[in-house]
Amino acid sequence: MIFKDFIKIGKKLVLVALGAFAAYIVFYKLGGFYLENWDEAWYGDIIRNMMRKKEFIVLYWNRSVLLDKPPFFMWVGALISSVIGLSEFSIRLPSAFSALVIITATTYYCYRSYGLVPSLLGFSSLALNNVFIWRARTGNLDALVSLEIFLIYFLILSRRKERNYLLGIMFALIYLTKASLVFFPLGIFVLHELFFRRNDLKKKKESYLLLLLIFVSISCSWLFLGSIKQGWHFAQYYLFQSDQGAANFVLSHFNFNYIRYCYYSLQRRFFWVFVMGLFFLITKIKEAKNFLMVAFSTFLLILVGFGQRDNNWYLIPSMPFWAITVACGTNKFLKIFEKRRIIKYLVVFMVLALSSYVSYKTYIVNIRSVMTSQTTANQAEVSLYLRRISKEDDLVVRLDHLYPTTIYYTDRYVYSSDKSAGTGLFFLSRQDLAEKVKKKEIKWIVGKKTEIDELTQIPPFTKGQVILTKGDESLLSLPE
Repeated sequence: MIFKDFIKIGKKLVLVALGAFAAYIVFYKLGGFYLENWDEAWYGDIIRNMMRKKEFIVLYWNRSVLLDKPPFFMWVGALISSVIGLSEFSIRLPSAFSALVIITATTYYCYRSYGLVPSLLGFSSLALNNVFIWRARTGNLDALVSLEIFLIYFLILSRRKERNYLLGIMFALIYLTKASLVFFPLGIFVLHELFFRRNDLKKKKESYLLLLLIFVSISCSWLFLGSIKQGWHFAQYYLFQSDQGAANFVLSHFNFNYIRYCYYSLQRRFFWVFVMGLFFLITKIKEAKNFLMVAFSTFLLILVGFGQRDNNWYLIPSMPFWAITVACGTNKFLKIFEKRRIIKYLVVFMVLALSSYVSYKTYIVNIRSVMTSQTTANQAEVSLYLRRISKEDDLVVRLDHLYPTTIYYTDRYVYSSDKSAGTGLFFLSRQDLAEKVKKKEIKWIVGKKTEIDELTQIPPFTKGQVILTKGDESLLSLPE
């Protein structure tokens, strides 16, 4: 009896240690490095403008109205920043906290469902997934929307009477976080109800109608308010265009890149355990939770393969379910040796030894580099210097498309003038840039040192002076 109690305490201590390690990975020097291009610095400026203007419906970026992403992530960021102050940490906190909740909840769910050893592999396949941790440690939407979708899984399985009301709220929050991604969990929910709760569709039709009403009313309230402020093109954009082609699926576009992303993000070896778990779940797919696990693990993986975009972070909402499936595969593999205790212990030792080695190598090679990233340090420091010496209404030009970090740290209106750029709201062709310099409308140009050096060989930029160089970044000052 005492020995069993000791084992239980030991298992709980292991889970606590895993939670502490996850917190370390997610929060280590979270505010200690500059905002990165693209989306993180982009959202940072939106949050800053939201706090300044007290405008929470229409988003502003680079001192202009921006129709792109829905506002929920920025609302959360603005709320946190209003309490603890705007900083790199406050911008990243919603992502980091969401990721920590996902990792700890996933690990505990794996432990309760499949045991300690499978939960260790489940933990490793998620907490040491470099794509997941990268998005968790940056101010991006993915971790927050993944938490929302993860909660949807448990709500769908729930028998609570408030289930459908809560689902309506959660679907609305997903829409307000990442727009068209809501159709991923919504489609799975509809299939689940048709296959497993068909009788409820008639008996509880009022609650399903209320679910739909809650989802539509919350989402449309924001669309309606935005349309009052900006015109009906606001609603039209967020209903039909905000995914920027990510949800345009065409049979002829199918490729295996996303399968490859899955393979590498699961540290290669765990991918085969994932396949094993998936195979078992499919054989038992008549059970609701197995159907949901297969659906949440694979539907997005298959769908994005037909899309026009090729971004590995699109798979992040499925990654917690991959981890659970890995735990399932580990459990079923170990059960093969259940009746032969000595062999089972040897197999468990081998599984732990191999997975520990893979996890250690992954942590050292892939995760540590994410935790200590300083990719925009030179750009940010040049931008901060420019902010100190420039006037608030000065125009700044950056010579490539990596201008969100420059926008955030200069706090100025910034044009992007890549060599191939045409002129638009945020862009200047090199020809138009030269004209503005001749008219003395542009005083500051920033960019890579090689680009600046090349530019200063061409009139009228020859009159400029490089006043600061930090690593590969330079600042060019032009006469007024």
